Amino acid sequence: MHPSIKITALAASLMFFASGFATGANVRSSAFLPSIAVNHDRNIAFTSLADGRLVAIDLSDGNIRWRSQRQLESVGLAKGSVIALAFAEGCSHCLQLVWLSDADGREQRTSKTITFPAWVSVEPAVGKQFTATVEDSGASLAVHWRASSVYVGGAHPSSQILKNFNKNAAGTFLIDARGEASAVATQSKAASMFPAALREVKTTTWWNCSEWSDTPIVDGDTMVALDLTARLDGQTLSARRWRSPSGQLDATRQLAQGSNMALQTSPDARYLFVHDGALQANAKASTSWHVYSLSTLRPVASVPYPPGQACANVAADAVVMLIEKIPPSNRGGSRARELVAYETSSGALRWSVELRGYPQQAPPR
Repeated sequence: MHPSIKITALAASLMFFASGFATGANVRSSAFLPSIAVNHDRNIAFTSLADGRLVAIDLSDGNIRWRSQRQLESVGLAKGSVIALAFAEGCSHCLQLVWLSDADGREQRTSKTITFPAWVSVEPAVGKQFTATVEDSGASLAVHWRASSVYVGGAHPSSQILKNFNKNAAGTFLIDARGEASAVATQSKAASMFPAALREVKTTTWWNCSEWSDTPIVDGDTMVALDLTARLDGQTLSARRWRSPSGQLDATRQLAQGSNMALQTSPDARYLFVHDGALQANAKASTSWHVYSLSTLRPVASVPYPPGQACANVAADAVVMLIEKIPPSNRGGSRARELVAYETSSGALRWSVELRGYPQQAPPR
């Protein structure tokens, strides 16, 4: 039995940045989609199926290459290993990190138990959310986490009940070679890699699969601001791009025209997905997601816009989507989750696989 590492209010007070973290010059987040990591060199995705087992999925054909021996949830990659969460039995706010070989799924080592504030649930639960991603800096593993809790009771709640139930916390801790964890402060990529004058750059609000942001999109040495302007006949979407360390504006490009455009990035900030909401109401119009590289500001693909909530990214010659199908509002049950891949060249469906769902509670009656 591993001794417990307690994540206290110190970690809860640390800042979480939507566009990513910077903890070293060569550090890059391995977040591809929520609870899904991808080895781009091997074109393999790691995620949990409906039975909770961690699997390796070949993105070229959707075939499963290996399965874990127990229920685990992928959070990232590090030096040939898949990093996964293992839930601690009898403690819903405790977890361990597990290292598995990305080649065959064999478990390599396990961290000490990490204990979060008691209101946090690291396991899927009604009214609770918990997400984590990892970054491998060489000497240590940085784990970025975020948790929330909302009231889902039946009676109209008092202000004190809402205060007790509605909580948000986020932070970062480092796991060293001994498996010890320590909370650390972080700063945004824009603040650490670009001149101070660029910190005031404005951008149109965009969604990154977990929250809205009104700060420029940062990936590596690239920073992009989006400009959505209204015209008499609709909207125009343009982008401005800067490069570090000089901070010089090196490109301005018009990306799209529409009537009611929605903007979303991939979790790793490499790609922009643009959908015109006005087309969704017109059955005769094509309802697509238009995909752009934020590094080149060039179009990459056009793929179907699916029903439900979706988060998407690009791997090799495929657009990979995580789709959540929300049950009718008058029923509880589970939010079904599906992973699908579309051809970048044609937008045709390549394969789909059902993933682990999450519980949803019916509204009070």
